[in-house]
Amino acid sequence: MQKRGQLTIFIILAIVIVVVVVLFVVLRNNVGPVESEDNVPEGARPVYNFIKNCVEETTKKAFLDNAQYGGYFVLPQKITTDGIPYYYYGGKSIAPSKEALETEAEKYVNQHLDYCTLNFVELLEYKVVARNASSDLKINGNYSTVDLSYRVYVSKNGTSYELDRFTGIKVDTRYLDMYSLAQEVVVLYAKDPSRLCISCLRELGYQSGADISVIQVPDESTLIYQIKDLLSEINEPQLQFRFAIKYNA
Repeated sequence: MQKRGQLTIFIILAIVIVVVVVLFVVLRNNVGPVESEDNVPEGARPVYNFIKNCVEETTKKAFLDNAQYGGYFVLPQKITTDGIPYYYYGGKSIAPSKEALETEAEKYVNQHLDYCTLNFVELLEYKVVARNASSDLKINGNYSTVDLSYRVYVSKNGTSYELDRFTGIKVDTRYLDMYSLAQEVVVLYAKDPSRLCISCLRELGYQSGADISVIQVPDESTLIYQIKDLLSEINEPQLQFRFAIKYNA
């Protein structure tokens, strides 16, 4: 009986040792979700940096493309035949808020991020599966910040990682300046709708490092404005903000 008891103890100890070894191997080869850049393991760093760069590039494109349509990604109801949103209609301003522009930029980033990552074909050494990108974007002075929730599963040489958050991504832009200038143009027009002051527009643009042009479309009783950022960095695409004003409406 004593020998059987000792044998049972040895079997239990053996099982415990096996379980501990298995857990050690599993935990060593699988890193839990990473939610801070400071905690990104070296093995997953190339994937993290690749995604971060894609967020930066996609955000820049969001500003450039959305600016062509008054800051919108999804166009509002009141637009010209060319799809340019009205900022002034029916005798009042209907320009979007800064928060609305942030939301529109987020929509762009969420839907276009995959066009940059391209299923991570550039990262041949890794197996990467990513799902459900959701951005939180804030437009500040001459820059914006993006926090991205993005569930990314990474594996290489038997080791697995899970990336979950990409935070504090900074993108330099004069997007807010161009938007603020557009609002000033609307205020200027609303003061005297009967008078189109070209010299006033030039002065506004000069003060902000921008060029403001306007085209009249009589058939639509519409003025289409374009604001070009003249302070764009060399070799960088020029930010061009377009919007419309409806007169006699």
